[in-house]
Amino acid sequence: PPAAMTSGWVLRKVKQNDKWVRRWLEVNRHVLYSYQACPAESAQARVINMLDLRKTREIKLVDGGVAGLFCIVPVSADDSHPGYLMRADSAA
Repeated sequence: PPAAMTSGWVLRKVKQNDKWVRRWLEVNRHVLYSYQACPAESAQARVINMLDLRKTREIKLVDGGVAGLFCIVPVSADDSHPGYLMRADSAA
């Protein structure tokens, strides 16, 4: 059977400050791709990050008083990676 593909807009928390950046995420097979623009809408859309989901320790909902808040935590050598904080972009 063909692999399922899931995609959509999220806001990702920037580690260095309190800003949120809008990213288009796509899951294809076992890889999560992150773009600044939706590839279907922009010919200039380029992958800016990739994450092998087989190397993900957990994806968890976060109770932060904001709906749709979640964290993707990759496997790390010492299991101390804080994860990538994201939230669903309801404007999309």
